[in-house]
Amino acid sequence: MYIQNMNVKYALDAVNAAAVMGCSAFIGAGSQAEYGKQMDIINEETQPLPDTAYGIAKLCAGQM
Repeated sequence: MYIQNMNVKYALDAVNAAAVMGCSAFIGAGSQAEYGKQMDIINEETQPLPDTAYGIAKLCAGQM
């Protein structure tokens, strides 16, 4: 979890660096891992339910 927590920090650092450089938008790449194990096709209505440290961190960074 500590390593994944650092990945959240790095994502926030990237957003901050983009803002400092004058970017008005930041597009972050998500991951299927944010949704955990799903039996159906993941779409815009699928609720995230991560079940790994990686997925939790990706969801956390995206929400921040």
